[in-house]
Amino acid sequence: MAWNIGAQKYGTGMAMLFGGYLRDEDEPSYKMMASQMNTAAGQQPLLWVNQDGERFVNEEVVYNFSLAGNALYTQSQVYSILDQVVIDKMATTGNFMGLGIYVKRGQKMDQLQDELDRAVAAKKSFIFKADTIEDLARQMGLPVEKLTATIQRYNRFADQGSDDDFGKDPKYLQKVAQGPFYGFHLNIGAFCTMGGLKVTPANEVLDDHAHVISGLYAAGNDASGLVGDTYGPNMPGTCVGYAFYSGRNAAHHINDYLK
Repeated sequence: MAWNIGAQKYGTGMAMLFGGYLRDEDEPSYKMMASQMNTAAGQQPLLWVNQDGERFVNEEVVYNFSLAGNALYTQSQVYSILDQVVIDKMATTGNFMGLGIYVKRGQKMDQLQDELDRAVAAKKSFIFKADTIEDLARQMGLPVEKLTATIQRYNRFADQGSDDDFGKDPKYLQKVAQGPFYGFHLNIGAFCTMGGLKVTPANEVLDDHAHVISGLYAAGNDASGLVGDTYGPNMPGTCVGYAFYSGRNAAHHINDYLK
């Protein structure tokens, strides 16, 4: 709307991505945030493969949401694969990685199996279940021989306690060996886009000639300048802090403008 009245387009082109998210076409995306299945499928440092049935990254990237999002972005398709052993382990002893305040790190996934069963019964498009890896590969549309070889290699790494391909911490080398096996089609999540409007220190919006558009203010992520081409995940809440500040700052100046 600001662009439509002449605001300068500024600082666009960056989205805050994060990795491993299930997309249910029948539900709004936010409903997945508290799902233990969603956390198990996309937020664990376990096994990820691409459209060729090959690993492509150290799955520990899940601990940095920007790196995880960028990793998924490089592939045409990404799938996570879990066996029954690791599902039971997360249910009884806790997950490896949580999802913000919704599913805590180390939380026992006591609803996970029920959520999996319901998703399979409902034939959700993001989940696949099979008694063999070969059948799982066929269901996901992946090369059977390639996926089988990838999992065999991964299991050897687990047995030897060393990831020769990507150097993943041995504690995350959980074998994929006991069925039933579950595959999940992962999507890239996005928190928000950054920028779009250039503002003054008073949060007044500028036009293409860097002149203030009288009475128009912008706050939060729409107001460019807080970050450059990335967002520091080592400082969570940075955008929230700026949202509070810029909203308050704009309100003070709006009050002066109205007077």
